[in-house]
Amino acid sequence: MRGELRVILYNPASDILERLDMIFVVPAGGGPADAARPAVVAGVRRGPNTALLTLEGVGDRDTAAGFKGSRLLVPRTALPPPANDEFYVDDLYGIEVRNGDARLGAISGSREQGGIEVVSVALDSQPGGSLEEIEIPLAERYVVRLSVDEGLLVVRDIDDLPRHGARRGRG
Repeated sequence: MRGELRVILYNPASDILERLDMIFVVPAGGGPADAARPAVVAGVRRGPNTALLTLEGVGDRDTAAGFKGSRLLVPRTALPPPANDEFYVDDLYGIEVRNGDARLGAISGSREQGGIEVVSVALDSQPGGSLEEIEIPLAERYVVRLSVDEGLLVVRDIDDLPRHGARRGRG
């Protein structure tokens, strides 16, 4: 009996898993991507929205169960370059965010909600030194301009978006 990992695919049309010799595993609840462990890909079987991934050294169900909730990362070099009007979400981290001419802070995290990417912006110098962030949907209503090359996101009409204490470990 093999120890296969069921992987939920963000892009079921992608064939990237079949082309990889190695992936990186961040354990469930585990920290940043730089804590990822390399794993050799031994095989891939595809389903409609999932793949069954076999890793070298994972020979049974019990060992495979230890990967539940883990994040799997692929080397950036394995990804196709984005088209001129596209970007990888990872490219947004650290980008300066401005509301008109006023600097708000920098993008510190993101998540998808309802098919729209929502970025977390760690706000600069709050009164009393408190950490605060705002989540801004990357939707036409809020985005004036986004340039990954320039490292800049200009937004508008964000006064109705809630602000809250910054969360640690997002990303």
